[in-house]
Amino acid sequence: MNSLTALLSRDSAADLEQPVEAFVADALADAGVWSSRRASDGIQTLRVVEWGPKRVRVCGKIWNVDQTLHAFWIDADDRATPTSTAWTLYFDVDETSITARRARHVLDLIQDPGEVAWLVTLTGPK
Repeated sequence: MNSLTALLSRDSAADLEQPVEAFVADALADAGVWSSRRASDGIQTLRVVEWGPKRVRVCGKIWNVDQTLHAFWIDADDRATPTSTAWTLYFDVDETSITARRARHVLDLIQDPGEVAWLVTLTGPK
């Protein structure tokens, strides 16, 4: 079972940290943003924006093994096609485009990833 399937197969939003961490690490490693799937050092915070049988929207902050903290947002939509799930991973808010205060609280303030600029945006069906 791949990491996206593991995330979407949850019956509830409880205990999402492990599948979210795996999905983020897999996507970033596959895209060459991280050198390895083992570059993650855990989720610091996680907020469920939307949880349903066909759609998941979560955001949070994840540690890299070099002890840097990165913001992320995942949109996964199983309604996209009958055979695959469309997903988008937004990673690392472009903090140069917002105030320092907004940057500290950005994931608590936004309801949609389009409200801020991101340094990395990855999409795909999995």
